[in-house]
Amino acid sequence: ENKRTVSVQAQVGGLVAERRVERGDRVESGDVLCEIAVEDRSANLKEALAGLAQAELDLNGMQQLAAKGLQSEAMIASSQSAMAAAQARVERRQLEQSQLKIRAPFAGIVEETFMEVGQLASPGSQCVSLVDLDPMLLIGEVSERDRAELRVGQGVRATLSDGREINGQVSFIG
Repeated sequence: ENKRTVSVQAQVGGLVAERRVERGDRVESGDVLCEIAVEDRSANLKEALAGLAQAELDLNGMQQLAAKGLQSEAMIASSQSAMAAAQARVERRQLEQSQLKIRAPFAGIVEETFMEVGQLASPGSQCVSLVDLDPMLLIGEVSERDRAELRVGQGVRATLSDGREINGQVSFIG
């Protein structure tokens, strides 16, 4: 058995613009699996950047007035708060854009695909299920009599159905 299977999901919603993989494809860590359409996100980022530029101008103006004794500390603090909020909006918009590409968290094989181009995805929608084939778990059965001899970490040898022999360690006894 594979050691882990992960359902790779969207973090943002929108129309599925592309699915770059098919069932059975091998992928590397970081490969793009599915992509959500940009839609109005570029405009949202531009708007947030413009708000940040305005907040910077406002803060600079307040600081210049304060240096001349013409502005209160409360107004400066208010401008600093507005600047921090504008920076946070920009960071959120940039993060959202970075999440449009759904990437493989590790190298593996695409076991199942779920998203189709044109489908509306919401946060948490499955793009694909990804199987990690390295390492693999060998599941075996032993008699009750032999079970008492097994210990976690013990070295074992197994013969596969094709006749190959492999070595490993006991990782779990159920």
